[in-house]
Amino acid sequence: MLTTALLAIFIATPSALADRVPVCHLKGNGDYVQIEINANALAAHYAKGAIDPIILFEDADGDGYGNPLISIDTCEASFAGYVDNADDLDDTNPLISDYDQWTDPCVGDECTGGEEEEE
Repeated sequence: MLTTALLAIFIATPSALADRVPVCHLKGNGDYVQIEINANALAAHYAKGAIDPIILFEDADGDGYGNPLISIDTCEASFAGYVDNADDLDDTNPLISDYDQWTDPCVGDECTGGEEEEE
């Protein structure tokens, strides 16, 4: 009977690990710390003030726009070198930032890829 109980624990453990999720746990001093808990314990943690981690994106060029390819999960609203958006087109050049500011220099018939034709 002991062998059956040990086998049941061994079989249950891998699936329990797969159901773990990150959460920002509220500590007694009011700070948050990121931990991983079983998904079925989320409601209890939320009831005690836990929040979801914040996704921040690296801003290597300091233009206020983040690299969509490099991110971290954190419990801090701000983190040096990171921003809360993934709108940077080129994080190595602060002059090229978000999609709203970028305009294509080739609009309409101005860029045909060859020499201009005379009419």
